Formats: sequence, C-alpha cells, structure tokens
Amino acid sequence: MSSPTAPFRIVPRSADIRSQWDELVRGSPDGWAWGLYDWQDVALSYERLGLQDRGFALASPAGLVAVMPLHVIPAERRLASSGFGVAGPMLVPGLSERHRRKVLTAIFDAVMSIARNEKCVAIDVGSSPVCTSSLESRWGVNPFLEFGFEDTSAVTRIIDLRKDEGALSADLPSHTRELIGRAEREGYTIARVSWSQMADEYYRIHCDACRRTGEKPHSREYLEKLFNCTEARDLSQLWAAFARNGRVVAFHNVVRFNHSCLSQAGYIEPDIESGVDFLITWRALLGSKQDGCYWYETGAVFPGTANERDRALTALRSGLGGDVRRHFLGRFKFPQSQPVSKVSASRKPMSFVRALAVTLLGARAAHRLSVAFRGWRSS
Repeated sequence: MSSPTAPFRIVPRSADIRSQWDELVRGSPDGWAWGLYDWQDVALSYERLGLQDRGFALASPAGLVAVMPLHVIPAERRLASSGFGVAGPMLVPGLSERHRRKVLTAIFDAVMSIARNEKCVAIDVGSSPVCTSSLESRWGVNPFLEFGFEDTSAVTRIIDLRKDEGALSADLPSHTRELIGRAEREGYTIARVSWSQMADEYYRIHCDACRRTGEKPHSREYLEKLFNCTEARDLSQLWAAFARNGRVVAFHNVVRFNHSCLSQAGYIEPDIESGVDFLITWRALLGSKQDGCYWYETGAVFPGTANERDRALTALRSGLGGDVRRHFLGRFKFPQSQPVSKVSASRKPMSFVRALAVTLLGARAAHRLSVAFRGWRSS
C-alpha cells in the first residue's frame, strides 16, 4: 500500500513488526487488549465471520507511530476494527493534539481506501471505555466524529478500583449485598482457575447457556485458542463458582490490560438463583483490585430497554455500583450503501454530504472543507 500522507508510510501487519506492534499498543493511551498482535490471529480463527486481515501500522522515519487493527467481514461487506472485539487506531503516547490529528487523518484515509478497494458499505471503529484516552476524555465527545463517522456509542458501567474494599462494598446496592450473603450462606465458593484445568466444565456450561438463549456456541477449538492466547500473556482471569458438593456451577472471565479490566463473559447453570452470579463477579472484581488494577468495566448497560435479556444484563452489571460512562463507537456508511432517494433534507442531509466528501476527497480534505464551510456560514 502506498503512503496516504507524507511522511508516513503504511506497513501491513506481519510477523516482522510483531514486537514493535505490541510495544506500541501497551504504551498507547488508546491501547487495549483487542489491539495486540496475537489477538488479531485469535479473531481470524473465529469461524463464523470468515474474517480477512487488513490491519496495518503507520510508520514515520523514526519508527511506528500508530497501529490499526482491521478486518474485512466479507458476508456483511463491512470493515471493522477489529472484526471480533471493538478496537480502533492506537497511537504512540506524547503526541500533541495537532500531531494526533495528523496521524489519525492518515490512518482514516488509508482505511477509506481499503474499504473502497474491498467494496465495503460500512466501517465500524471504537475505543475501549477503560483505555487512558477514553477515561481522560474531557468533554465526552466521540473522537471519531471529526473524521466523518456517525456516533453509534453505547453506555457501560465502570468501577473505580482505587477505592478501598470497604468503600467498594458500601457502594453495593442493598439487594446485591443480600444476594452475595445468601450465596455464601448456601455454601458457594469462588476460586481462580485456568482453562487447562476446567476446559470440559467450561464448555459444558457455555453450551448449556447458549442453548437456553438461542445462541450458537463457540467452537471448542476457538475457545482453546482464545484462552491459550490470553492466559499465556496474563491478559485474562478465569473464575469458577463451586457448589457445596464441589460441582462447578458458573464461570466468569475477566480480560485485563495494563491497569484496566473488562468483565468479558459469564456463564451459569440453569436454576441457580442464589446470587451466585453477583458473588462470582464481586470476587473477580476484588481479585482484579488485588492484582493492581484501577478500573473495572462490568459491561454495556441498556437503560430503559424493553428487551428481557438486556434488562437482566443491565441489572447484573449495575448491581456492583460504579458509574455510567460512554463507550465511543463510530460507523461510516458509504453513500452507495443507501439509495439516494432516501436521503432528503429531513433525514440528515449533511451526514450524506460529509460521507460523500470523505469518500471523494479523503478525511483530511473533507475536514478542511467542513471547517471552511462552517466559517463561511457563520460570517
């Protein structure tokens, strides 16, 4: 691929830059686990989507300045960062706002070019709510809007683990403390385990949970690759709940990166209504704190939803306290993906114009045109 903006050049993701790639992700204010080099290979093994790798790094004469996890999802004609696990551009630390904007413009110009070559109709990007740049976002403005993306952000719950355990416990709603206490009185215990110890039990409970919700279970091969990748790099913690008779009744997996955590997945046997789900999440949270983590994301919440499953998830994820924060997400839709007849003055005409400008001119020129237009309109 040719360089979209001098003096940068595009370097396709390859084993030759693996160590530099991961070093950048780990030090980046935008860094998160889904950006790491090996996670891209885990994503490629997710058989349902048939992902194709289009990830790249942006290099200057001094070295890499950014990486962009990126996959094509052929069946959906969609480009996503990343194809499995939300990610986006990850830049070296210490850049001025002007330089960051310059680097991001070069990245998104390259992404637009890839999308056009792949005949994609949409591009999805995001930023982890517990990466440094999201946590320090001063005004809560989606950083992708400037580059022509629509705001598709969600909301999530984040708990500040810098508080002492007593303060965290005091933040729990009374009903959560009651459920945790009941689970403990009924003899349930929680322990940190490994995939190699619990693969059979984990897969049994995972498949049972998917059957109850109507979802297709992951293949065992995919889960094995996932846990082998994350456990070997100390990126995950797997917790199990045991009944009094020693039977495993629940699992909870936590992804950890730098000083932040994400409650990624939890599965529980049916007819377990003793607060075990709250107990295992609470113990995982405290374990993350003991390991030196500062932030714990319990996951997306859906205030006011009518969907029964989303209501249950919101209740669980809100039941440990914390604050509601934005999860920055962006989607770019190419004009040809939507019939022109549907774009009228009453339906976001400027979003269509912006998309067309970015498509034809590139992100940098479109941004300059937008600034000039706003100045002319206000004069």
